[in-house]
Amino acid sequence: MSDVHLLLQCGLRIEALMEKLVAQQQQTPQCCCCVTMAIAPEEVPEDPTYDRFCAAIYLEKSERTVTRWRNEGKLNYIIEDGKIRYAESVLDARYLKVNGFPKKKKKKGDNGAQDDIQR
Repeated sequence: MSDVHLLLQCGLRIEALMEKLVAQQQQTPQCCCCVTMAIAPEEVPEDPTYDRFCAAIYLEKSERTVTRWRNEGKLNYIIEDGKIRYAESVLDARYLKVNGFPKKKKKKGDNGAQDDIQR
């Protein structure tokens, strides 16, 4: 076999491999360099939702901890208007799991010391 014939076969193999690669990329919506993220549940909860900052205050933890729990799959989230949000029921469940007791809920009009001052 001549060198020209070997180069031609090599070129044909490369072309076939490229066609396979293009076909695979068309079947999957992401490129080979993309990192797969956890898919957020699509249902919209009826209870209030919080952003990362407010969720951290609610859980009495740092924003970094909230992000870490989300990335580890320990804290479920939804996407509202392109932003990550946390449902109050999910935060309540996480608070209970971490602390061993439920979060105390403030009643409407319950301002603690503020009520004593106004009386």
